[in-house]
Amino acid sequence: MTMRGSHLKRSLLGVAAALVAVSTLGLGAATANAAPGNIDPDRIGSITVNKFTQPDNPGSVPGDGSKLDILPAGALPIEGVEFSVTPVTGLDLSVPANWEGIGELTVDAARALGTGSATSATTAADGSYTFAGLPVGLYIVEETDITGGLIDGEPANITAPAAAYLVALPTVINDQWVYDVHTYPKNSTNAVEKQLIDPGTPDYAKTHRAWGITATAPKLGQGDVLKALALSDTLDARLSFESIADVTYAGAALIEGTDYTVEAQGQKVTLSLTAAGLARVADNSGQPLAYTIHTKVVDLGDDGVITNDVEYYTNLNDIENLIDSDPAVSEFGSIRIDKADGANGQALAGAKFSVYASESDARNKTNALANDAGDTVFVTDDNGSTLIPSLATDSATHERTYWIAEIEAPQGYVLLADPIEVTVQTSGTATPTVQVVENQKTILPNLPITGGAGTAMLTLAGLLVLGGTVFVATRMKRKATA
Repeated sequence: MTMRGSHLKRSLLGVAAALVAVSTLGLGAATANAAPGNIDPDRIGSITVNKFTQPDNPGSVPGDGSKLDILPAGALPIEGVEFSVTPVTGLDLSVPANWEGIGELTVDAARALGTGSATSATTAADGSYTFAGLPVGLYIVEETDITGGLIDGEPANITAPAAAYLVALPTVINDQWVYDVHTYPKNSTNAVEKQLIDPGTPDYAKTHRAWGITATAPKLGQGDVLKALALSDTLDARLSFESIADVTYAGAALIEGTDYTVEAQGQKVTLSLTAAGLARVADNSGQPLAYTIHTKVVDLGDDGVITNDVEYYTNLNDIENLIDSDPAVSEFGSIRIDKADGANGQALAGAKFSVYASESDARNKTNALANDAGDTVFVTDDNGSTLIPSLATDSATHERTYWIAEIEAPQGYVLLADPIEVTVQTSGTATPTVQVVENQKTILPNLPITGGAGTAMLTLAGLLVLGGTVFVATRMKRKATA
């Protein structure tokens, strides 16, 4: 079959331009031996889909069907994405007249002409799959399942599937027929994480907990429109919302009411970008949106383990996407001190204790840990007990060591000389770590007992002293008389 080269070039360039417009990074491939205007209708060709993330500069690589030897910066291969290739049976490209206007043909219009059976496959670790054994014709290439997409073995979190596009076999590259075409449909990806901000010292202080949230905005290609971006945090029932602070995009501060809004409904707290905020993302897409959410722990519950994740919502090109972060965890435990008489086990009220993060602080009675009310001293009740709740534990080991020291012993009992080391386990207040503390009564010197041996001895000593005095006086009188 022969065709006029100028008409052919215009038609195929139109197809290539359409392919670029519908989210491909490039088209093209091997050099054919046929001259423009002459195709082999019996030739078998192929379409290789090369699946990558949106590059840093999406418009930097022309889409002409060639194989790219060097990928553009920022483009990462995505494994496990399913594509289908469907022949357009209602358009016979062995007929020269059917090439006219093919470059302006839309996917929907091509589908309306009539299609054959689709062939589906998923991309390999390098992001590619070759649909081989394809006769001359027009094909619809579609991204049919993005849920299994992986980047380096981790979920890709693809924002939205690439738009379907058309590929003509053969196509013209550098004035040559090409029967093996490479396409590069791109994807934007989302990423979000939530982490507990380490409060530092395992301070009893403070059941306040701050969580850091970071979401990577979609990297936008030519023609992409980000219509919405929001992050929703449905707080654990044991947390109360305090505030959102330090909101930044690409490291620059955002302004509440101008760039974003905050809405709290019950336990759900949502940060949404406004039109101005979305415009800032469009100007510099693919950068991190970060903020801190401040909360207060109001109850440990049964287990003392408080987890929370955040939902990340985007609307890109009218395609909605929702992903969850991995849970962030904060763990707590509690100590119940049971105070008793060391001799008989009787419960002792009125003993005062403080809790410390280190042994040296406990010995020196410095830096006692305070609760939210500022209390540093905890007093045993009539049952001899005092509960110290909300002590932070480590989420990896599920425990943490604290030291308790007796500040004041019950009346008549000896103050403990040394602090006590306590390993607090993660748990709720219903099952605290129990520490029994015993005191011994104060031992005083024995006092004389009325009518007892002590009194008799004192009486005898007095009589002896009195007798001696009488004897001395009598002798002195006799001497004087003589």
